[in-house]
Amino acid sequence: MLDKELEIIEKLENGETLTKIAKEKGFPSLSQIYKCMRSDDALHRRITKAREVGSYSHLDKIQDMLSEPQDPKYFQQQREAAHHARWLASKLLSNTFGDKMKSEIKQDQKITISWKNNKKHEIEDKPLETSLLVDSK
Repeated sequence: MLDKELEIIEKLENGETLTKIAKEKGFPSLSQIYKCMRSDDALHRRITKAREVGSYSHLDKIQDMLSEPQDPKYFQQQREAAHHARWLASKLLSNTFGDKMKSEIKQDQKITISWKNNKKHEIEDKPLETSLLVDSK
């Protein structure tokens, strides 16, 4: 478990990046966080889940930014931020914001072959009789 695990998770859920968090004074380095994640599956799941929640926070921030009047000088920058947020959501939150619909089809993989009549066909184990026909001309 990391020393500042709860703070890291809270910051991730608020939309901060792990890289930015790791650069802050008093927090473990990015490589140390990844090392802990590799050795602790539960920590890995918690950080991954916090990043997903953080993606929603990031989308909220972009939505708030776009809903307020902005200086036209920064229009392209805001547009790029919104485009990046959409792209990020489509990758991290593909179940909700993905371009492709996922559908699961569960079906029985068993195949049954049957015949209409239930007559049994048996093959007799008899030697084959061969005859040689010779034309005597």
